[in-house]
Amino acid sequence: MSGLRLVVFVCIMLWSCTVEVGRVQSRSSGSAALSRDEQRVYAVDADNGTLRVFDRQSLAEVATVKVGVQPSRVTVGPDDTLYVSNRGSHSVSVVHHDTWEVAATLETGVEPMGSVVSADGKTLYVVSSTSRTAPDYGTLTAYDLETRLPLWELPVGQEPRDVALVDDHRALLTLFREGKTVLVDLTTRSVVGGSDLVDSSFFNATTAHARGLSTLAVTDLGVYAFGQAAQLEQVETLDAGENRVGYSAGIVHDSIFCADPETPESLFAMPQLQPSALSGSSAAVVMPDSTRAKEQTAVTVNRQASRLTLVPLASAALALQPRGGWVNQVTIDPGTDGLAVTSDLGNLFTYSQFTHRLTRVGFQFRFDLPSWSIDGQSDPAPEVVDAEVALGRALFDDANNFSLSRNALACSSCHLEGREDGHTWRLPQGIRQTPSLAGRRLAETAPYHWQGELPTLPAFYDHTVKTLMGGNGLDERQTQALSRYLESLPLPENPRRGAPMTAQEKVGQATFVKAGCDACHRGAALADVSEADVGTGGSYNVPSLLGLGRSAPYLHDGTAPTLEARFQTASGDRHGNVSQLTADELSSLIAYLKTL
Repeated sequence: MSGLRLVVFVCIMLWSCTVEVGRVQSRSSGSAALSRDEQRVYAVDADNGTLRVFDRQSLAEVATVKVGVQPSRVTVGPDDTLYVSNRGSHSVSVVHHDTWEVAATLETGVEPMGSVVSADGKTLYVVSSTSRTAPDYGTLTAYDLETRLPLWELPVGQEPRDVALVDDHRALLTLFREGKTVLVDLTTRSVVGGSDLVDSSFFNATTAHARGLSTLAVTDLGVYAFGQAAQLEQVETLDAGENRVGYSAGIVHDSIFCADPETPESLFAMPQLQPSALSGSSAAVVMPDSTRAKEQTAVTVNRQASRLTLVPLASAALALQPRGGWVNQVTIDPGTDGLAVTSDLGNLFTYSQFTHRLTRVGFQFRFDLPSWSIDGQSDPAPEVVDAEVALGRALFDDANNFSLSRNALACSSCHLEGREDGHTWRLPQGIRQTPSLAGRRLAETAPYHWQGELPTLPAFYDHTVKTLMGGNGLDERQTQALSRYLESLPLPENPRRGAPMTAQEKVGQATFVKAGCDACHRGAALADVSEADVGTGGSYNVPSLLGLGRSAPYLHDGTAPTLEARFQTASGDRHGNVSQLTADELSSLIAYLKTL
């Protein structure tokens, strides 16, 4: 990742969205933020579990606050109180800026991510990837900041990732994998709308569909969502007469979509200098002037390709283009997932989870053209990750390493965060859905691929890198590091896994055996080395069931959007002996599967 090239690129093509007066514009996001007087910079370090406080001018570390497990995002309230979303410990740490101590810890749903404070400073809104009780929907929770107690909680769809206030009465959320937004009425506490972000003008031929939506930007020109666009094609399914969506492998572009509820259709899914990948661990946004850096335009930083983008993203790029003309490129650290920009655009600050340091980039105009350059970096935080695992992580998120790809793709382009992307892809073998890699005990589940034609992990890497990603191939050290990293990834959090089983789940566990599911899904990995024909058009490798509750869609071609849908279309007794089960037993089986 040390050879990442960052190109700077801004596009002020934002005329389609309406302007709503009174919106609070975003100036920071992700793992970094600025104090209200902009004299201190905050950054959370996921590996170390800390909130780091830096002086803006000297970049000296003023304080280090121990927060929760895997802190991912930091939000600054109107009174400079800090709210740190702890993804790994299901909490938000409330940190006072005068004492640098955790004053309170708010319990959240599973994997809390985006948060925002109301303009009056009285309410904190937090999105969590799943609820406290079920793995198949996420939540928006409102907290009273005086009592620090939850006011209400609302189911909002699968895997919500960010939240922004459109006005005093409405919030907009992104659904990470589905490429959708959700509009919530905060007064009635209900979902009142949203959009499936699609741009039909992509390449003037096909359609671009959003995926990996991790960031929302509130600007004076509208509300924007950042993610990937994937080329869309209609492909015939095995079901008679129906079409469904498949994506052409390798056609992936970072994009910005208009998510403004007043103009719900996407503004554009703009292809960049080259196809690129998005890890999904990104930041949100600020807006600069088309002439003198006073007005603002959207900004995002993405961890996987270490880039800043003022409006659309570019592969490993820090980009600025004020109504035409390319400008200088600036290399920042790989693993960057935090961004904060001063109100005058004099400085922007980025934080890297790989190098554990803050970078300050200076901005100025020369001959009416923008110019950026790095003018300081902080001391790094301690490295606590095993060196080989850290190398594997860097490889997995690297879109600019020719060993992996010459098409600006990373492993995380499809396996977002080491998991799956919720999409199906059109490959030479047919339509295939992306399986999750995280926590699946890969070393124990050979052979690999849906056809099971690859006997070992090195063979799997070699085939994927050279055939699907266009890379040169990995050496032995890289192969070992990548395997170590994948082995280190835990299963996605599940509120039902490890919890005392309900009566229904116990019935489902017994039904799992009664239906013969354990004949193929067995052992610690709940997988098998054989292939099976379950009535979907051929024999396929038996996948692990670990993490099943958060890995939709299902089957090799993704034709079952939910577990319920899979059993509704089961072909007789070819996928478990389900014909003998009562409706209650089938419901219990599904409940049990969601605990795995």
